[in-house]
Amino acid sequence: MNFYSDSKEAVLKELSATEEGLSSAEAAARLEKYGKNKLKEGKKDGIVKMFLKQLADPMIIVLLVAAGLALLLTTAVIYVPFLKNLFGFTEISLAEYGMALALAILIIPAVELVKLFQRLAAKLRAKK
Repeated sequence: MNFYSDSKEAVLKELSATEEGLSSAEAAARLEKYGKNKLKEGKKDGIVKMFLKQLADPMIIVLLVAAGLALLLTTAVIYVPFLKNLFGFTEISLAEYGMALALAILIIPAVELVKLFQRLAAKLRAKK
């Protein structure tokens, strides 16, 4: 029966009701027979599952990948000058240390040679 298209009298007759509604006894009998007029609740998803479902959207995935690339490139842009300066500092420090070491290696024999000439000169002056 299509209640929306039938007349009021036909619907009331089909449902065994009156315009004033059901009697208390009839309402109790129908409640007993059919149960409460309530929809069954389905299983609800948890908060985490609802959040993860949102991430399954292809557009969200594209945006997350773009955000990751932007973060990676931004990090690279920040760290490249820092690393360049670090490597430059290290290179200059090692060059200065190497130069000081080379000069020390060259100066020691030169000082010994000067001392040797000074001793020879002193011996020659003593012979005169």
